[in-house]
Amino acid sequence: MVDIEDDHPNLSGSEILDDGGIQDEGVKVRCRQCGTAIVLQTDWMGGKYVDRWRCSTCKNNLAILSDDEDGLIQPSEMLVLSSIPKGDSIEPESGEYQVVRDEHDEPNSTNLAAFFLNRAGRYEDNHIGRFDIEHNNVHVVFSGQRAIAYLSWNESRNGYMVLRQLYVAPSYRRQGIGGALIDYWWKDVARDWCEDDDDYYHVESPNESMSRLIYSIGHYEEAGGPIAYEHQVM
Repeated sequence: MVDIEDDHPNLSGSEILDDGGIQDEGVKVRCRQCGTAIVLQTDWMGGKYVDRWRCSTCKNNLAILSDDEDGLIQPSEMLVLSSIPKGDSIEPESGEYQVVRDEHDEPNSTNLAAFFLNRAGRYEDNHIGRFDIEHNNVHVVFSGQRAIAYLSWNESRNGYMVLRQLYVAPSYRRQGIGGALIDYWWKDVARDWCEDDDDYYHVESPNESMSRLIYSIGHYEEAGGPIAYEHQVM
């Protein structure tokens, strides 16, 4: 299995060189991606939903402040849950994976895992938008205890059900996981939203690979499945 840091270099974290306490002299660390030495202190934490530090040189996420005083968490740890909430499973050809549906608008372990997958995706491709926990629902896919993919969705202002984002970790791509997740989301959420047997949903600004994926799983009119329309952000 590919290490999380190899899949997501901007979540590779840091190595502690000298611990003077976050609240006091600070914690001197070395970035595991570019090697820059940086002192972590509370007065320059950043980020939304969790307090964290990023390397000013390479934008790697260096550390996350835990609930314990002066405690630090490696960013990759946010993708590994000690307890997976109850969910169903998808079974693409590559195996069986658990899917957890989360509709909370406050940070928790599941939607924070999606948030950090989003941060990894934005590092790889700046066309991916931000994942906003407060305004988007999410389905997260787990391989064992590790979050490997997510799909975010919500209802738009004009009443459309919109698939906002889809992301699969690099080492899990081309294994049918993305398509299986979209199909599961359709059956779990989007289909029940439709009325009068008019099966459709919208996809926010789909790129070419997303369009091919949707076509491959038969979500278009000629295939007899639900119709996926393009949704442009207003």
